[in-house]
Amino acid sequence: MIEKEHVKIDENGELISADIVTLKRVSPEEFCQIYLKNNDVFFRLNKAESNLLGFCWYYSVYYTDVKMECPGNQIVFNKQIREIAKDKTGLSEGTIRNTLVSLVEKEMLLKDDKFRGVYYLNPRFFFKGRIGDRTKLIKQVVNYEILNNDNK
Repeated sequence: MIEKEHVKIDENGELISADIVTLKRVSPEEFCQIYLKNNDVFFRLNKAESNLLGFCWYYSVYYTDVKMECPGNQIVFNKQIREIAKDKTGLSEGTIRNTLVSLVEKEMLLKDDKFRGVYYLNPRFFFKGRIGDRTKLIKQVVNYEILNNDNK
């Protein structure tokens, strides 16, 4: 963390203004980017959805393993994470389950089709990592969605 102090003093030695600027550096994996364009649903989330989504932003981890069908900002709702979510959000176990379903329906989260309790931040709206990785991931997700729609 870098702090810089800016002080302005007039010719009589009187203080005009003073402020401290703090620069905190974080890695791309620690910083969640939120894309609000074409994301009208985001503004209509209820309190439980907003709280749990914020929790997912914080606890998601970016995986780049190309063997995964849906690499990206993953959060695994195992027993430990559910307990932490209950503590951090104040939501009950049942509300967390229902809210996860709602966030998937609203496309804020993507559910892993193969693994129970595994979710991903929808990279069209939220992303932790490098911008170039987001672009590649969006293309993969869109292609995946198109394939799913054609198979119905």
